[in-house]
Amino acid sequence: MGLFKRKQGSTGDAMAINIPEPSGEEIGRFGTLVEAVESASEYCSEWVFKNDSSEIFDPKSLRSMAELSDQNYLPDDGEYYVVLSDGYIGEQNEYGHIDWLFSPVMR
Repeated sequence: MGLFKRKQGSTGDAMAINIPEPSGEEIGRFGTLVEAVESASEYCSEWVFKNDSSEIFDPKSLRSMAELSDQNYLPDDGEYYVVLSDGYIGEQNEYGHIDWLFSPVMR
């Protein structure tokens, strides 16, 4: 079993998911992706990559991915991960631009 999970309906077809636009309030800034995922898990239980909704992550699989990511990459000074109250997880650079990494899944 890999880190990714694909949700399927009872017939084996992929289930439709809704990915809302970021609209929540910022709830925290974090130095590691693991910390961001742990915080976001209080507000959301499923995520997709922002630009690829074919794979759905639950808190356990997203945390596993975050652990691997943190082993290879941490934000530079002035950069950090940001979490919104709607479950979005992004990386903010020193200029204030946020690159949304994971979007919450709404059904």
